[in-house]
Formats: sequence, structure tokens, C-alpha cells
Amino acid sequence: MAIIQLPLHLRKFVAQGEVLSIPNGKIIDSLKKLISTYPALKPYLLDDNENLCHFVNLYVNGQDIRFIDGLQTEVKENDVIAMILAIAGG
Repeated sequence: MAIIQLPLHLRKFVAQGEVLSIPNGKIIDSLKKLISTYPALKPYLLDDNENLCHFVNLYVNGQDIRFIDGLQTEVKENDVIAMILAIAGG
């Protein structure tokens, strides 16, 4: 299994804290699995068309998925997925 590191803002929606185990495979499938287990995460992860929300950035082992295969990026055993939410303000 791989792990995904949740930002502080999203940890309140899951009981396990900042790190969750996710199955190997495509990131989109892992996100859907997370949403099925923790439905409150949906508005923070995927839009209605199953695209990554525009304020979410995902990195697999430090590489931005936008420069790999996007949501079709494969994660393998022991991969670390970091999730970073963009913050805007004035």
C-alpha cells in the first residue's frame, strides 16, 4: 500500500489523523476509495466531473502529478502522496 498525507484542514474528516493508507493503483481510484470511506472529503478532492478540485495539488514522491499522468498516475507500494491545498487571501 501507498500512503497519502492529508493537510491539517482535512484531518478533521478522518479518524486516523494525517496519514492514511491507500491501495496501489491509479490516484483517481484511491481518491474515490477515500471519498467512499470519508464522504465529507468529496468537496475538497473531486468536482462533479471527477476532476481534481482546482485548489488541490498532489505530489507522488515529490513529483507533481500534473507533470506525470494526472489522476491516472500509478502509485506503488511505499509511495508517498502529499496533498497540498492552495490558499488564497488578501
